[in-house]
Amino acid sequence: MRRTSQRSRSSRLPMPFPLPAHRPALLPALLPAHRPAHRSAFLPALLPALLPALVLALFLALASCSGGGGSPPEDVGGGAREVDIVGPELPAPPDIQPPRDEVLPAPGEFVPFGTPPADGTPTIFLRSTPGNGPAMVRVEAVGRNLGKIAGVALYLEFDPTAIASTMTETDISMSDANPYFTVSRVDEIRPGVISFGAARFCKDKMPWGGVDQCGGREIVEDTVLMEAAFNLLAEGETALRLPQARIVIRRPDRTRVEVVPVGGMVRAGGAR
Repeated sequence: MRRTSQRSRSSRLPMPFPLPAHRPALLPALLPAHRPAHRSAFLPALLPALLPALVLALFLALASCSGGGGSPPEDVGGGAREVDIVGPELPAPPDIQPPRDEVLPAPGEFVPFGTPPADGTPTIFLRSTPGNGPAMVRVEAVGRNLGKIAGVALYLEFDPTAIASTMTETDISMSDANPYFTVSRVDEIRPGVISFGAARFCKDKMPWGGVDQCGGREIVEDTVLMEAAFNLLAEGETALRLPQARIVIRRPDRTRVEVVPVGGMVRAGGAR
């Protein structure tokens, strides 16, 4: 009797864990039924906290893409400089000057060497220098951007009565002092005119270089630009009176750009 009452009492005690038969009914009540309710309530509460951070990130991205405008470069440390790109570089204006007439000085009037005109026009002066040939002159230029277009022609025009009409040879040589100017050949020799049609002006000094080594680089200096020496070999003549001569520069399109008076006198053997 005692054992029977104890066994019946123990059967009435609550179980510490539900039996396997109760698990299918208990798990859906704990997990699936509560997950959608918790997710739908969590996201609306999180969005107001994330919205300021999203707006700030979008603003910073737009500011980095648009750039800073036209502000001057700023030192960012370490020797580096921050440069703003404002747009493509505009093309340079063409360096073509219209033809014009120059008033030549009277015969015998000397033009001072190295004196540029008041308006800054690029000018070539001719000056006599001692040389080894029968007559040697040096062409020097002062001005800005003279010969910026490669292939300009250089003419030495003079009074036909001042030199023999039977001149058949002209020796071209470079000046090693400042060889900016090179000539590949003499295109034409006739009474009164010597044409150096393949002349080019170089920015780099080419020691005894030819026109192919020149490459047509541009001159941008504001000082003396070129020096070149050439010998005039004339039959039966001992003097060339330079005050009666002039230098003409022609562009590749054959337009007459500059007519520059020259001064001085060169005699045979290079003596002035």
